[in-house]
Amino acid sequence: MATGAVEFSRRDYVLERHRHDPRDPYWCLRVCEEVRPGESKEIEALWAAALARVASHDPTWFVSQSDPNLHAIGLVRVPASALARVEAQIAIADPSLASYVKGVLWSIGLRFEKPPPVAHLRHAADLLERVEARHRAGFYYEHICYALEHVDYDRLKTFFAPLVGIGPPAPTDRSDIATAFREQWNLVFVLVAAGRAGDWDTYEVFRERYQEGTDPHFDCKVANYDGLYALAHGRGEDLEELLAVLNQRGANVRFLGVRDDTAFVEALIARGMLLDGCRAYLEMVLTNAPAGAPVDERILLLIESIGTAPSLNA
Repeated sequence: MATGAVEFSRRDYVLERHRHDPRDPYWCLRVCEEVRPGESKEIEALWAAALARVASHDPTWFVSQSDPNLHAIGLVRVPASALARVEAQIAIADPSLASYVKGVLWSIGLRFEKPPPVAHLRHAADLLERVEARHRAGFYYEHICYALEHVDYDRLKTFFAPLVGIGPPAPTDRSDIATAFREQWNLVFVLVAAGRAGDWDTYEVFRERYQEGTDPHFDCKVANYDGLYALAHGRGEDLEELLAVLNQRGANVRFLGVRDDTAFVEALIARGMLLDGCRAYLEMVLTNAPAGAPVDERILLLIESIGTAPSLNA
């Protein structure tokens, strides 16, 4: 028996249920999944009120969620005006927990904005620094480190030790692969931040904890800063080997191209050193780019610059 297709919109259903009881945290959460604050000012206000209700109803749920779960409810590349609306409507009696929720709101919501909105990220860090020790658990140290990444390196590095943990490195044969991956992710964050700042003493402290082989993209980032470390310390004998590591570990990585993936190569090109290996790496970055992605003009300009760089021996 043939039946006609029935038009059904989950979004319309969710919004209708939410209109009947706008303070029901369940339907508020569903609203956050269905709409995005950038759609219109009216939707921004709706989303902000719904998210504030969710966070106020159960702040412990909010601060215990991983980044992807928060992205799924619209908390990614959010207009600052929308985040300000959410913060203004959050009602949590405990000042420490309220600061935690508000800090996460800004840290996560603006994490991928380019250029980094420094003033708003400083606001996130200021909120998170008000959080008392009893609440500094879970993802707390990740949130405050991401907030401070482009704000204040001296403040940032005071959180490196708790971010990566004080104990010995995780064993390579551990069964909890997800935990090991996250530990190494945080360690790479520390190494990159220290390397960007030229804080090689701190880099040395944490470098021995890094375990090659967890992830090839991680290895590429660390190899870049190992290369800059070698340049800074006059260890020219290590440069060719480090560039070879970079080319070998990057062979199957699809998302290379940001400055942390090319920092060492750029420094070598500027010095006219190991240009053939630099070209090979940059061409690999272009070849491995995801299908359909726009050509990275920065990488093209680096390749072009090799042709004009005076060639020197390492």
